[in-house]
Amino acid sequence: MTKYTFEFKLKIVKEYLDKRTGYHSLSKKYGFKDTQQIRRWIFAYEIAGEEGLKTGKNRAYSTEVKLNAVNGSVAKFSDKSILV
Repeated sequence: MTKYTFEFKLKIVKEYLDKRTGYHSLSKKYGFKDTQQIRRWIFAYEIAGEEGLKTGKNRAYSTEVKLNAVNGSVAKFSDKSILV
């Protein structure tokens, strides 16, 4: 598994958020085989900010960050899809 620097991850996330390019374009530009890794970094950034891009084992998250993660995930689904 390749490890990427915090700066590299942040550069890609910022490039995506600035709406200059999408997942697929970024994947091709930086040599990823698919969009999964970039999507994970963007999700981590949206939930925990820059801290979400930093590597480390056994990271402790605040209650606020945990609630943001749950609320962000739930908001992506409609009420009907949750019931199924």
